[in-house]
Amino acid sequence: MAEVHDLLLEAGPLSVEDILDKLPSGWVEATRRYGKAGDGKTIRPAKLKEKLNVRIDKGRPLTELDDGRFAATDRWPGSKTLSDEEAA
Repeated sequence: MAEVHDLLLEAGPLSVEDILDKLPSGWVEATRRYGKAGDGKTIRPAKLKEKLNVRIDKGRPLTELDDGRFAATDRWPGSKTLSDEEAA
């Protein structure tokens, strides 16, 4: 989910469909390899939305906007990415 978070930081708020379209194909393949999407299936928008909402409930820096898009609200815990002020 950190990859989804990084995408949202870079691209801004996105729908789950747009997130899946913009993620590298390897990410979707990895969900299949680790059995997260089910045998021979890719991750679906409804499942991604569920996973995002679980992360929000656990306090991860994500939010679901009123229009159904998701946005990153801060850096991912443990991220090495520095803000502009920290990098200066």
